[in-house]
Amino acid sequence: MALILAPAALVARTDSGGLQEEATVVGVPCLTARLNTERPVTVTEGTNRLVASSRDAILPAAKQILAGGHRPNRRRSEMLCTLSSGWQSGTRRRR
Repeated sequence: MALILAPAALVARTDSGGLQEEATVVGVPCLTARLNTERPVTVTEGTNRLVASSRDAILPAAKQILAGGHRPNRRRSEMLCTLSSGWQSGTRRRR
């Protein structure tokens, strides 16, 4: 369901690890309301930002993204290769 809705989104907010990767795949900036993540590649690639789960933290971060503050570090195709290589090498937990 998220992959259907996410491409139309301007920004995603989640506390789910799966949605962090899905937002990266479809190129939607993501705010993750957690202090850590099991998907650190989404943060280092610039598609995901960790924020506290308070309104005071989430709203300014979302406004920054909406104002054009979203700058992924690499092109989407390179990000997909990085994400998929984690699955192939077994460094990501499979469900």
